[in-house]
Amino acid sequence: MEELTLPIQLYKGKKVGEWNIVDAQDLGNIYLVLLQKNGKTKIFYIRKPVIKAKSLQLSNDVYELWYKDFEDSKLLTLEEISNIDIVIENMNTLINTYSKFD
Repeated sequence: MEELTLPIQLYKGKKVGEWNIVDAQDLGNIYLVLLQKNGKTKIFYIRKPVIKAKSLQLSNDVYELWYKDFEDSKLLTLEEISNIDIVIENMNTLINTYSKFD
């Protein structure tokens, strides 16, 4: 199965709740997504396949959306990670889960 290449530059300028995506880069084995609001920054990584489909007889590779600030993550399928709206929705869920600690 061919590895997905995300159009990561399309993330720039999008919003995650009240947060603005100010930078998005392909760093080789991960994608970096930086969010900012009122001088604060949040960092997300999208790890390229953490589970290869063929290794567990799955229909899709599995990617990890990792919220660096709180060391939590969501596992997303190839289909989910390919949809920017689903990725942003999951980022928002992680931010809201930990908002009481900000």
